[in-house]
Amino acid sequence: MEPQETLSLMHARKSYLRLGWSLVVLEVGAQIGAVLIALLGAVLASAGHDVSGTWWYFLLSNFLPIYLFGMPFALLILRRVPAERPEPLLLSAKTFFQLLLICFPLLYIGSLIGNMVSNGLSGGLAENMLDLLAEENAPLMTLSALLIAPLGEEFFFRRQIIDRCSQYGEKTAILYSGLAFGLFHMNFYQFFYAFALGVLLAYVYTRTRRLRYTILLHMSINFIGSLPNFLPGFSEAESAAENADSLAEGVESAAETLSGPGQIVAVYGLCILALTIWGLVYLLRRARHFVLFPAPEELPRRQCRRAAYLNAGMIVFLLLSLVMFVLALGVLTLTG
Repeated sequence: MEPQETLSLMHARKSYLRLGWSLVVLEVGAQIGAVLIALLGAVLASAGHDVSGTWWYFLLSNFLPIYLFGMPFALLILRRVPAERPEPLLLSAKTFFQLLLICFPLLYIGSLIGNMVSNGLSGGLAENMLDLLAEENAPLMTLSALLIAPLGEEFFFRRQIIDRCSQYGEKTAILYSGLAFGLFHMNFYQFFYAFALGVLLAYVYTRTRRLRYTILLHMSINFIGSLPNFLPGFSEAESAAENADSLAEGVESAAETLSGPGQIVAVYGLCILALTIWGLVYLLRRARHFVLFPAPEELPRRQCRRAAYLNAGMIVFLLLSLVMFVLALGVLTLTG
């Protein structure tokens, strides 16, 4: 190994080690913050002030643990990791629309896999807590999905991660960013589509170095995904299908509810199906155009992967994530 390659490998190991520990701090800090806010709610409830149904407590309990407890301390660790940010490139409106189309099959196929895995591991008893939260707090969930989550998640998982490891190999950096993003969601329901979308968003950021594109893509797909919560007849059709004794009865029961305003749900479903098929065809036809370029300190792929995944920080993060996946599945099963 040449001296320059040895030096690059040493830098890569240090960078990925700190990235791994920053992910651990992000996850642990968020969990500690969630416990503290839950204790605050319990104290207020014991004093006769039940705040569990208030909008501000919902926002505090869902986002304050991440963005006040987890992320600031994770960023402190990343401050010592050099960041490389090449000259940003513009993305045409046509290309942006094409990338948005690709998001649809990634989202809905990933969701299908996540549902199958969750139901398989729980014997069909698990429920997606994201859906439960959306049913109870649809306006707040949509607001957070459109503003808070895309801004915070893209800033951390794209800019902070990609800028600190893409110089050692673009492919490893992109997959690393996508994996960290998927694991960050801490449940099987969201992991598969979050990983797939995370890889695509990481690629877009790697090519453009403009965070606004990934934020807009993230906002757009979150908006489309949360739109059914506001469609008349959606909850009735979904409930009728879930409570049916057979698939045929479920389809018939759901169809009966789609009269009048409920027909909007059917139109929405057909549009999503068409966009998903369109996006899948486009992805298969244009996959060869997703190119990777040599990095300034390019390492052999095997060495780069070892530096990224076989370090203490990343191993601890993977183990913690696995524990959270299992715990979340247990909680989901109990709620079923």
